[in-house]
Amino acid sequence: MGRHVLISSPEYTFLQMASALDLFGLIMLGYELCGKYSTGLDNRSLSQRPPLMTPDSLKKTLLETSSFNGKPKARRAVSHILANSASPRETAVAMLLSLPKRLGGYGLPQPTLNPWFRGIGREDGWRSCDIFWNNPMNGLAGLDLEYESDMFHTGADRIAADSRRRAQLRESGIEVITLTNEQLKCKHDLDCVVGVIRKVLGIYDRSPSYDHAERNRVLRERIL
Repeated sequence: MGRHVLISSPEYTFLQMASALDLFGLIMLGYELCGKYSTGLDNRSLSQRPPLMTPDSLKKTLLETSSFNGKPKARRAVSHILANSASPRETAVAMLLSLPKRLGGYGLPQPTLNPWFRGIGREDGWRSCDIFWNNPMNGLAGLDLEYESDMFHTGADRIAADSRRRAQLRESGIEVITLTNEQLKCKHDLDCVVGVIRKVLGIYDRSPSYDHAERNRVLRERIL
């Protein structure tokens, strides 16, 4: 950082925090360091910035680092971290959907967060998705789950822009499903959305867990 001033890299900071955080907290930290946001000291303020590391750079650092307190936990966490999350709420949605059922998640395939691609149709140009799965069933180009937060998706202009973007995505062959904050906070509503995602992706839930409801409750309380 400067003469006689050294700071820990984002990757090594993650490893140092492995002994201080629980597994869910460590995964959330990984999402933030690999994401495009930083939370303030009050955990309420939010600022945007480029990702500080990637899941691959974290895995490389983990392999090159000798034993340390929390290494088994860090090794568990790193496989569940996705890049390019845009907010803590998006992180929570991605974790709920993609974490395995043994950790309380829904066990869906890991999506890609906030990808850009060149659309087709009457209005060519680059399109962005929120939470995206490629190669779904039914001959679609992909499935996009659009998270509509209370903060950024209100107002007539914003609602109109969101509607226009969804139409453009559908024109490019991408199925679009929306998830509101109210749906996220209601387990029954989120269960219904997950059921729709499974149907579009052609995925059947063949791994029931007798205590999944309790594990899901613990996860929801921890990250929401």
